[in-house]
Amino acid sequence: MPVKYKQTIDQVYEAHKQLFIAFKILHDIYAKDKKKNQQAFNEQGSQVLEILREAERKLCHGMERGKYASFSAQLASKFWDEVKKTYPLIDFVGAIIE
Repeated sequence: MPVKYKQTIDQVYEAHKQLFIAFKILHDIYAKDKKKNQQAFNEQGSQVLEILREAERKLCHGMERGKYASFSAQLASKFWDEVKKTYPLIDFVGAIIE
């Protein structure tokens, strides 16, 4: 049985399949020429980030308080590490390359 954060990512990818497929294509194009593809990457990437952040909030909801606070941070970190396996440049969404 997959770990909860992996299940969450799989559910998000499946629920927004077309967006994530299109973003993966754009992500790979962006990796080859950041300057030329920055605007499209930022626009589409902001939609993807919004969906992923919402999924992260739902996954970690309520854990921030009390004895599970450190577990929540670790879970969020694992969630984003898993996302970065597919989209290693996701942290560049919103960046300006000159």
